[in-house]
Amino acid sequence: MTPEAGAFDLKAYHTDQGEGFSNAVEGWRWYLPVMVTWYGIVAELPDFSTTIPEHVFDVAPNTKITSKVRFSLNADHPQPETARLSLVHKVGNNEYPVTLPVTEALFQPGETKEYDFTVTSQHTNTEIISRIEPVSTPTDANRDNNEDIAHIEVQAYDIAIKIQPLKTNWVIPDNSVLVESTVTVRRKDNFPGTLPVKVTINGPGGPKVHTLNLGPKEIKQYPYNFNAGPGTYTINGEAWPANDSWTDVYPQDNKDSVTITVKKMNLPETDRKIRVGL
Repeated sequence: MTPEAGAFDLKAYHTDQGEGFSNAVEGWRWYLPVMVTWYGIVAELPDFSTTIPEHVFDVAPNTKITSKVRFSLNADHPQPETARLSLVHKVGNNEYPVTLPVTEALFQPGETKEYDFTVTSQHTNTEIISRIEPVSTPTDANRDNNEDIAHIEVQAYDIAIKIQPLKTNWVIPDNSVLVESTVTVRRKDNFPGTLPVKVTINGPGGPKVHTLNLGPKEIKQYPYNFNAGPGTYTINGEAWPANDSWTDVYPQDNKDSVTITVKKMNLPETDRKIRVGL
């Protein structure tokens, strides 16, 4: 019998150099290559979490907010773990880093680290976002608690005034006309409570002052009329807080002004008389 290529001769391998084997005995061992996959023990993933205890801040614009943020590692994790920490102030679509004492920290199982932070409110509602990510493992056991969000809700009180004349250009056949306008004062914000407002109107009809209280989204209107001959006339209006109990967030629309022109109609001489023929 002829052995196949790669067969192992048992007689040649035997320590007794073939002793114990008859010369008539032939034996070979064949080897078949196989792939062996090792399945090790999978390391347990850490469960980091973060929270901002105060989730809502009701403040005025440009207010400094000081609060706390917490980062934790689950208590039943078998070993210490390192994590990356971050805190941002999200304004619109932009995220601005908020300073923390550290950006990486080593956590013992069950440990919570707490840090103070300070941000400044804007003129619109914004968000504070905290995040934590493991350093030594590719992911976290529960990513749902790797981020927390707190909301800054700005008490942006805002009123506006608008002067709306019936017409800005008058052409009249007579010597005068009643020029009519409406002054509208409205509250643009929707925060609870009423705001004391002082409205001042100046123009050819004389000064007018109104003091009122405006509720959320409320609108008040006042007529401002005067008799006018040919000429150019200006009406100015302003609406401001009646006291220092509140501040208007957008003063650009707390003033308004309109110019009105009155002209005498030019009639031919023959059209100025009424002729009656009998």
